[in-house]
Amino acid sequence: MTSTHHHRHGHAVVIGASIAGLLAARVLSEHFERVTIVERDTLADDPQVRRGVPQGRHIHALLARGEQIMSELFPDLVPTLVSRGATRISIGRDLRWFHFGCWKKHCDGDLTVVSVTRGCLEQEIRRRVHQLRNVGVLDGTVVTRYLTDWERKRITGVCVRGRHSDSLEDELRADLVVDASGRGSQTPQRLAELGYRQPLEEQVQAAVGYATREYERPAGARNWQCLVVFDPPPRHRGGLIFPVEGNRWMVTLVNSHGDYPPNDDVGFMKFAQSLARPDVHDALVNARPVTDIVTHRLPTNQRRYYEQLTRFPTGLIVMGDALCSFNPIFGQGMTVSALEAALLRDCLRELDARRTPSLTALTCNFRSRVGRVVDMPWQMATGEDLRFPQAGVPRPLKLKLLHWYTERVHRAAGQSALVAERFYRVMNMLAPMSTLFGRDVLTELLRVARQSSPREHRQHRESEAHQH
Repeated sequence: MTSTHHHRHGHAVVIGASIAGLLAARVLSEHFERVTIVERDTLADDPQVRRGVPQGRHIHALLARGEQIMSELFPDLVPTLVSRGATRISIGRDLRWFHFGCWKKHCDGDLTVVSVTRGCLEQEIRRRVHQLRNVGVLDGTVVTRYLTDWERKRITGVCVRGRHSDSLEDELRADLVVDASGRGSQTPQRLAELGYRQPLEEQVQAAVGYATREYERPAGARNWQCLVVFDPPPRHRGGLIFPVEGNRWMVTLVNSHGDYPPNDDVGFMKFAQSLARPDVHDALVNARPVTDIVTHRLPTNQRRYYEQLTRFPTGLIVMGDALCSFNPIFGQGMTVSALEAALLRDCLRELDARRTPSLTALTCNFRSRVGRVVDMPWQMATGEDLRFPQAGVPRPLKLKLLHWYTERVHRAAGQSALVAERFYRVMNMLAPMSTLFGRDVLTELLRVARQSSPREHRQHRESEAHQH
């Protein structure tokens, strides 16, 4: 793969070979003579999960909007993933999802997600980025500080040093620096060192814990390819089965606020058996495990509001988990990174369309617009995490009303294919949240409410009683 575009700018540095960093490098390769990715991990040409991706051995799914953008950047990516054993999941037909006391109704449509291991996806994206002749990689290398002009108004590069080396720092001059270094980004501290205010940082408690294991996929017919079971609130126990490469299932059990799934064989199965529905446990009874159980915990959703800073150096962009990190259970992270890469592409194209393009405006343009990219997935993730009283945060009336409404959307999706389809489109970031308040959805919610029988109410109460 080579870049054939006319380059208007000099050198860009991307901190982090994350999904966000790799996508940013691909976009930048069309506009810069040279792009350098600086990654603290040592990168190998295999599908093993990097040390810097602690959630990498758990379930990953590429949502529909993320797939669209990545396919624009790498047209052969998804076909290659499928040829390696990744699975296209038809959301309406292949996903069986139990939530809020009911199974979501099957619906028509061509909406799909790609179920794939993080290691395989990252390897294939990294391979394509490495083939770009104007992109280079410095792995096993850490960024120690930012370089600036004498007024400290513009970032002019980074200082780097080998991660396991006592050698002196090297200067890497750049016209643009993109921080895609992840949740532990040092940009707030580096801004403070340069005399800038640190961004407001919001943390919403998730306190979520995962346990994941891979199994051989048993033979036999099923009415699902993907299985998701969540207990109704106030509990948040869940179990997910997704198909991955090697004819395997990846199975993740999840809960929050201290009631974490265990990492021993017996405890893992008992946790699966405790769910509101037995389907996850029953699917695993005759399945042979092929990996150990791995665990991961995430304390909070985290967002940094760089767009609110009145002073910010030009020549610096922050994206990916360095900007906003979500509870992984909602599967939003990779798709949000793709949306941010698409925004970066749009900003650069708009800039280059001017007769006298300058990078000075790029930082402000991207920073002022990226908040709108993050807003909806942030509201979805934190809104659900705040549904549970264990979060210990007062819930304003507006949020309580939203919880009341979305619960009814979930339940109506068990009886209405239209509501299920609208919900899936919002979840896959193909439609705004306002879609769930449209007239057609409201009409269906009223119809379902009128048709709800005493038996259905009794079944729901029995399902909730099972949790206690």
